[in-house]
Amino acid sequence: MFALLAFKRQPHCMLLSEEKITEAVDFLVNKMGCPSAVIARNPIIILFNLEKRIIPRCLVIQNNPVSQILSFNLFPPIVCE
Repeated sequence: MFALLAFKRQPHCMLLSEEKITEAVDFLVNKMGCPSAVIARNPIIILFNLEKRIIPRCLVIQNNPVSQILSFNLFPPIVCE
């Protein structure tokens, strides 16, 4: 279900290797606690470079004391900008 939604919103995400998709989703879901529905609604996130863009921005979110008030509704714009 989520894969179909992601494909409808961002068809290019299916051009990525299975390994890249798995690494990005694993990091976002298991390490950051991001719901998979957020990734499905914003599949462009998995198109970004994990080491250069996603991880640094997520670490800022994690280590910022204000991040406790941030919800995952704000998560995609912060990572994508």
